[in-house]
Amino acid sequence: LTSKGVPTKGLLCHYRDVTLERARRKQLETLAEIMSSDGGERVLDRLVNGAAELAQGDIAFVGRYNEIDKSITVVASCSPENHLDGLTYSLENTPFQSVFADHLCVFDSDLQARFPNDQMLQEMNIIGYAGRRLLDHHGNTVGVFVLMHTKSIQNNEHAASLIDIVSS
Repeated sequence: LTSKGVPTKGLLCHYRDVTLERARRKQLETLAEIMSSDGGERVLDRLVNGAAELAQGDIAFVGRYNEIDKSITVVASCSPENHLDGLTYSLENTPFQSVFADHLCVFDSDLQARFPNDQMLQEMNIIGYAGRRLLDHHGNTVGVFVLMHTKSIQNNEHAASLIDIVSS
């Protein structure tokens, strides 16, 4: 900051970090491309595959909520062994329970320590988790969208942004 005849007193700067904005734009472009391609796959399959690729996640899936027994049944998945479709999973003592309580949940690391009774997390060596409830037009929970990682999630904002885009 300067004034006539007065020495410089300071410098005024404006800084805007566009990293998340650029990442979100890339996510939207990639998902739009995936969704518009006609690869013969179901839309949900293309969506979970694209999301797993964008998030550099190991597993992605969409699960339908079963209100009677408070469980999730996987209806579309992307995993190394593709053995998740049709799997039914209880909400109790799992990260899914947190998703239902908080709507959006990101656990960047230490997932197995937080949910020691969740045997599947142990078996699949899951460390990072991001998930969101899926709602119908009345606001009722109909399912979840989940990304799981065998390593720590490096950027929570990026993961949350991707989850928001995919689940809307």
